[in-house]
Amino acid sequence: MGNKRSVTAQKIRSRQRTVTRRRKTDALTELRAHPRVEIVDDEREMGNSVIVTLNRGWRFNDDGEHVFGEDTPEECLAAVKARVKPCTCQECKAAKRKVVCA
Repeated sequence: MGNKRSVTAQKIRSRQRTVTRRRKTDALTELRAHPRVEIVDDEREMGNSVIVTLNRGWRFNDDGEHVFGEDTPEECLAAVKARVKPCTCQECKAAKRKVVCA
């Protein structure tokens, strides 16, 4: 029995070593490079959150909601991947037609 536990413990330890965690800078870099994202403003040093401005044609929850914020870059990236949808507001329609709004 003693051997089985040590073998199992060895397997768990080896798995733990191979698991790599995403660094915060990696998530921030991936977020900035995402095709749905226009601007990422990291205001955490000022006590605020990470603010994401989406490209025209994309919205967060409601039509016309192009800006949102989360506490960490990881949360923002997850939100962009899961909750950002195509937008059909007038600004986005105008941007698609390349019409400048006055």
